Amino acid sequence: FLFETVSGKFLAKTEKKIVEFMTESLPAFQDIIHFDCPRNLLDQFIYDNTEFKVHLKESSDQVCAFEVDVTVEGSLSGVSMDLLWDCVASKKTFIESAPKQKKRRKSGPSKILVLELERLSSVIQIFDEIGISRFENHKAIRPLWNLTHLTDERFESLPVAFSISDRLLDIQKQMVGDAPYESSKVPSEIKATLRSYQTEGVAWLERLRSMHLGGILADDMGLGKTLQGIIAVTMAHKEGRAKQSLIVCPTSLLYNWKEEFNRFNPELVPQVVDGPPQRRHEMIKNSDDIDVIITSYTLLQKDIEEYRKRTFCYLILDEAQHIKNRGTRNAKSVKMLKGLHRLILTGTPIENSLEDLWSLFDFLMPGLLGSFERFVEKYVRPSEATSQNLEHLKRKIFPFILRRMKQDVLQDLPPVSEIIYHCQLTDLQQELYRSYAESAKEELSKLVKKEGFDKIRIHVLATLTRLKQICCHPAIFAKDTAERGDSAKYEMLFDLLSNLAQNKRKAVIFSQYTRMLQIMRHDLEAMGITLSYLDGTTKNRMEIVKEFNANPNITVFLISLKAGGVGLNLTGADTVIHYDMWWNPAVESQATDRVHRIGQKRNVSSYKMITLGTIEEKILSMQERKKGLVKQLIQSDEEAIGKLTWDEVLELLKT
Repeated sequence: FLFETVSGKFLAKTEKKIVEFMTESLPAFQDIIHFDCPRNLLDQFIYDNTEFKVHLKESSDQVCAFEVDVTVEGSLSGVSMDLLWDCVASKKTFIESAPKQKKRRKSGPSKILVLELERLSSVIQIFDEIGISRFENHKAIRPLWNLTHLTDERFESLPVAFSISDRLLDIQKQMVGDAPYESSKVPSEIKATLRSYQTEGVAWLERLRSMHLGGILADDMGLGKTLQGIIAVTMAHKEGRAKQSLIVCPTSLLYNWKEEFNRFNPELVPQVVDGPPQRRHEMIKNSDDIDVIITSYTLLQKDIEEYRKRTFCYLILDEAQHIKNRGTRNAKSVKMLKGLHRLILTGTPIENSLEDLWSLFDFLMPGLLGSFERFVEKYVRPSEATSQNLEHLKRKIFPFILRRMKQDVLQDLPPVSEIIYHCQLTDLQQELYRSYAESAKEELSKLVKKEGFDKIRIHVLATLTRLKQICCHPAIFAKDTAERGDSAKYEMLFDLLSNLAQNKRKAVIFSQYTRMLQIMRHDLEAMGITLSYLDGTTKNRMEIVKEFNANPNITVFLISLKAGGVGLNLTGADTVIHYDMWWNPAVESQATDRVHRIGQKRNVSSYKMITLGTIEEKILSMQERKKGLVKQLIQSDEEAIGKLTWDEVLELLKT
């Protein structure tokens, strides 16, 4: 084909070149250049000029939904969204349709629809968020939460005529906080005096509940999320639409929730469902007179067929990082539940892990963030995660997340004094540490050359854990009895405890290693010191906590960090001792918040014990250098190792 232009001629010798010219060159320059193309060729190409109309109005038969009326006029009518997504992703500027067949004879050449990708990508993004799978005239019912991001501003530069009913516009303004909402008074059944930020939190939850929306209450540790959740449940039950609520939490918090209900609203009847399978099934079966069922993520998986038969008033997930991985049984199980209202409680910031965020909202309001694949394409992949996209995501989820920090709302809470105690390893520890570190470094280096670093991370974890154990006490490294003097840190601990006892201070000691806690327990009891003890095997947790807080003669509480780092109220103490080093200081802060929380009247001291010239000092230094790393949701050593490079591991192994 020979194309005549004002300035000359363009010769296309192949069909591919003709298509490129007609779908790329011609659309790009048609405003400034006159093209004289053969008529039979022009007839083969269709240049998209589709216009869209979208009208939103309230649904006449569903209380928590709205109706979308879509009109499509033009060449894109009938085209699937998946096909258009593929074109945008691959930057393909045309769609070729197969020629029609009639009695084995072609009725004409295939037509080629030329797309204007820049214009089209924003349109299909919005339509995908609405849940439209095909460009065609139709009406659909959509969940109310999709309203937050369907505003005039998003449509104004697009070929879409957008309109929304006045009633729906009022609801939209209430959802994003642009319209006043008059909340109810806190029910008289609640036995607590609320702080102003807690009153605001309760009103926020009530506003979401009134519009059948879910939310994430992400207040800092110690600000009373449990109390606000209990008030929300109380208010919802008084509305009378459903009698029973379900709370899912870590195993360690089961009886804490029951105690808090008894404390703040004794008129509601809570029941913990645990124990062997037959007992649990009987409890669920006979729970019609129970107001609040409390179970764990682990047991919910096993009993999901019993729970999914019911429709609950409130579904509350506590410490919801347990469902951050969408593929786990935890996540899949909770998403099978049915409830009128949904709430997530978490003291851990969630905004740094976008995949986790998707899973949380998939429980709260499925579809708000689209499909997981689309979400990853737009917000997670570096090439796609532009600042504009992330700002759009922030606006979309903003109405459904409430987070207040302790320093912003509790100016009257006594401060925490953070103190780092340093010590040198004893000669025995130093010899053991150096010998093990050097042999481990040699062994790991061989494995890295043979298998690659990613395949040996479990070996790295084991090695670094062993080094941390040597810093604590050779006895937990060697798994046999050793004298107390064999550990410099252990000596330092007892010196500190002696000083605290003289000043009549009560201390909580956290350690990751139950073997270390058992050594402490043995030696402290031998010295005649009255103490409390809690690890993962402890059954009567709440009784032990109550006794420690109330009894001035109990001066030490030994706690496994994993078992007691969250969910406990230890305001009877005024001192926290972190005996061994954790990868993420946020986990240590959560543990400190067991003491530094509402109800604490005294100044709190937090001691961190570090052995110099060891992995502990290097972790502390790494935390300071890599603040972006420690802000992420690192809840275990395994996750921390997954963030390390081989060079960083070598640095940790240096002696």
